[in-house]
Amino acid sequence: MARKASKIDQLVSTRELLKNAKTAEELRSSQAVWLPLELSMSIEQTVKVIGRSVRWTCTQRRRYCRIARCEEEAPRTKTESA
Repeated sequence: MARKASKIDQLVSTRELLKNAKTAEELRSSQAVWLPLELSMSIEQTVKVIGRSVRWTCTQRRRYCRIARCEEEAPRTKTESA
């Protein structure tokens, strides 16, 4: 069984996602996780910064956590799928 991702592990991986984001959607998804961890922002503050709803932001954060715990696979790009 895989070990649970710690806050430090999540910070490191979200920083990488921020650096490597190729689309606005990828950037917002990584910001939904990174901003509360790094800057201790509330969900409401994070929502205002990234310009998405509370529901979308919470969904992205939960999805990231499931991927970090190896409960879900990371989404693949169209070029990776081909």
